[in-house]
Amino acid sequence: MFKKGQSGNPSGRPKMPVEVREAIRSNGELAVNRMTQLLSDESAWGPSGWIKPREQILLATAA
Repeated sequence: MFKKGQSGNPSGRPKMPVEVREAIRSNGELAVNRMTQLLSDESAWGPSGWIKPREQILLATAA
């Protein structure tokens, strides 16, 4: 247990690696557009969908 006013992570959130930050900046819009397409594709979802069930869960969670 932490005392009132004491942080469980005193050094804060770890910094994101520069490569990851740059990849997000350069591909972010493309990724959002592709995710929108996948979420809108009715044939991708459900037990008979072309996206595997585990991947459906991961995509829905990310969205």
